[in-house]
Amino acid sequence: MLCPPEVFGIVEAGIYRSNSLSPINFTFIKTLNLKTVVQLSPEVPIKPVTTFLQENNIALHHLGLKEWNPDVTWRPVTDELIKEALELALNVDNHPIMVMCTSGIHQTGTLVGCLRVLQHWNLTSILVEYRNMSVKHSTRFGDEQYIELFDADLVTLPPRLPDWFRLQRRMMEEEEDQLALAKAAAKGLPTAAPSKPVPKAAGVSNGGSQSFASPVKKKRHKDSANAAVASDGSQTAPETRQPPTPKRATSTVNVKETGSDSKDTKRAMSAANLKEHVADSKDPKRNEEHAESANSADTRQRKGSDLRKQ
Repeated sequence: MLCPPEVFGIVEAGIYRSNSLSPINFTFIKTLNLKTVVQLSPEVPIKPVTTFLQENNIALHHLGLKEWNPDVTWRPVTDELIKEALELALNVDNHPIMVMCTSGIHQTGTLVGCLRVLQHWNLTSILVEYRNMSVKHSTRFGDEQYIELFDADLVTLPPRLPDWFRLQRRMMEEEEDQLALAKAAAKGLPTAAPSKPVPKAAGVSNGGSQSFASPVKKKRHKDSANAAVASDGSQTAPETRQPPTPKRATSTVNVKETGSDSKDTKRAMSAANLKEHVADSKDPKRNEEHAESANSADTRQRKGSDLRKQ
């Protein structure tokens, strides 16, 4: 049966944390295929643990034995202990690696917090992780203060860093560059931002032969093409049709002929309508036709009146 340590946790890919091991955890520890174990507390591991590590070719680095500093100052651990432990943990040649102390909280939690500082975590997230792992144990203000004041420049990064660490640092550098460009743009300074490719127009395929133009643009394009062909002399451009002149509706008056008075009234109304249409019409040809018909109507009216007088 697999039985992990009480305060076991995964820090990052290839890095684990734990409290001191016991024989009941050996079956679970074998599944991790560890290469290195770092002991941060000054207590010496029990004999079954050291035997288990030797039988499975797991290197033991007991840093707490030589780097441990008693509570002479406010510091819970020494800078040398954290520096050497971080350099071992960030070296891919030592992975998979496990860091541990007696409780798995104080020295180990401080080391993990300093690693998060190297990863540019904010202090709130670092302290939340530290306190979550110490639910059954009391936290120490000295550990949190050491993490807050930790100087990341003390650590010398090994030449072979884990992929996740290099990726995070590259992302941080890109984010800082983008922030610097944004600040320069806000101040109106020239920026050397990379040029973005111009996106293709909508509706154009890879061959560039299809486009979705509006009907009005298509008609203008067709008319310009016809005009170009006509200028070459190969084909004649189509004639543009003028819109027809709207015709005015003429009202006809049906008057029943009842004697000479009705005839005179009908002729007078016809002549008046013709004159009105001639005045309102804008077509010269129609004006001439209406004028001739009006003159002939007036002539017939005068002849009829003369005949009736005689």
